[in-house]
Amino acid sequence: KKTTTRTRHDVTNKVTEFTAGGDINLLSRDDSTYEASKIATHQHAKLTSTHGQVNFKAVNNSTFAQTITHSKGFYIKQTDKGYTENTWVLPAIHFGGKLTVEAAKGI
Repeated sequence: KKTTTRTRHDVTNKVTEFTAGGDINLLSRDDSTYEASKIATHQHAKLTSTHGQVNFKAVNNSTFAQTITHSKGFYIKQTDKGYTENTWVLPAIHFGGKLTVEAAKGI
């Protein structure tokens, strides 16, 4: 008798994009966290937090796959195959003019 168990787990983070032909101004009262965010403008970009911090964070996209096969009979045999893949996605800021980051409690 042979049994096979397959496991797969994928994590793919959603990326927020801010794109403009003109200026981009992002204003928050408290903390602003840009996780793998894409900010693109041909002009100026200004990120402001009046009472908090401005944070830039990478996120991890991951894939895990595993196949376990177990055979019973005259011989007992077990095989285990699999892989793990991780990809870090970083924040990206592309601007044609000036980048300004202002935060009351730091970056």
